[in-house]
Amino acid sequence: MTIDAVAFGGDGIARLDGKVIFVPDTVPEEQVRITLIENKGRFARGKVLKRLRLAPYLQQSPCPYSKRCGGCQWLEVPYTHQLAWKQSFIVAAMQRIARWEVPVDFQVLASPEQKAYRNRIKVRLRSHEDGRLELGYYAKGSHELVAIESCWIAASPINEALRRLAQLRLQPQLRTSTYELELQHLAGDRVTAILLSPLAAEFRRSMIDAAAGDPWLREHILWPDTTDAPHLLEEDHGLAYRTFAGQFQQVNLAANRQLRTWVREKVLAAGARRILDVFCGSGNFSLQLAKEGREVWGIEVADVAITCAQENVRSNQLQNAHYAQGFAHQILDRFPELSQGVDCIIVDPPRKGMAEALAPLLQIPAPLLIYISCDPNTLARDLKELMAAGYQVEEGMGVDFFPHSYHVETVLLLKLGVCAKESLS
Repeated sequence: MTIDAVAFGGDGIARLDGKVIFVPDTVPEEQVRITLIENKGRFARGKVLKRLRLAPYLQQSPCPYSKRCGGCQWLEVPYTHQLAWKQSFIVAAMQRIARWEVPVDFQVLASPEQKAYRNRIKVRLRSHEDGRLELGYYAKGSHELVAIESCWIAASPINEALRRLAQLRLQPQLRTSTYELELQHLAGDRVTAILLSPLAAEFRRSMIDAAAGDPWLREHILWPDTTDAPHLLEEDHGLAYRTFAGQFQQVNLAANRQLRTWVREKVLAAGARRILDVFCGSGNFSLQLAKEGREVWGIEVADVAITCAQENVRSNQLQNAHYAQGFAHQILDRFPELSQGVDCIIVDPPRKGMAEALAPLLQIPAPLLIYISCDPNTLARDLKELMAAGYQVEEGMGVDFFPHSYHVETVLLLKLGVCAKESLS
């Protein structure tokens, strides 16, 4: 088979007599011999038996582990190709599901950095009986540990932490054990280290004791627990953004700043004064609007994120930002003053989209809606409902938060049509 396209999810696509065959670990223009491992009515799935011809545009991977590591998919693919494929994912979903004809100039904004862009990674940490430590990722499709000295897409302080942690020697262990370790780069080149594996308390103490003997680790590594206060993640445009260790935050700070600026400019240009931020997290998109004098209300189901948002309000001395824990259908319970409507709604839902939140949101009149999504397919599904309710897409773009993978963020600016606004009022 010749692979002629790539699907959202990263699988290559081949076609036989009109049937789509999804083939993992392949790229367009590659010729492969495959065996079918699943055969459905409309599609099939294949597995590569032999590569007969490589795609002519492939380049040598800059990462020595990419052939075995289960992480990055496209380190051998030129970045311009990656952006074009991600654009095709968005366009295909919008046209197939939402029936929205995407403008020909719709672009995917490149990540400012394609190397060392991640400020958070999760690795496997293997503790051997003799006290040696190995850190790395599982090989593709297995639990075989690929030990690494550094991760090509991780921030430099994280790689320094990886290198030094791997040099530690613990007391002899009763058995070899494997843990999951999350490392996050904070402001000031500090790094939080969280053992996510259950029953790891004793091992955590031994790690902390061993790390105390390394001056760099002692100065830069934090071993937070649930009682810790939030840590400074970054400072941007006069605001301090804090986070609790382990709390969800975008991993590409530079790309997130690009998107944050875009949202700010669109809201200010529209003259919106009252902003509702749904799935607000710790205030990623709305804190900046409160700083600009806008009245902001935010709702989020995760307790820790709301606690962090409220701390961000307090520490930045913002008087006009109000964050509460709850689901979308509880917005008017938490903020009854919004029953008369707002000027703009910002939504940044999880991957599953906001099917359960659509009906409650449509009860709150808002002439402007900004939808940020990490999955073009669920975005397209929700967009179809929003368009049926009277919203029209004014503009949008993709934003590449995850170079060398199929993941892509999409942001759309929607305005409510005149007829829809009259019927809602």
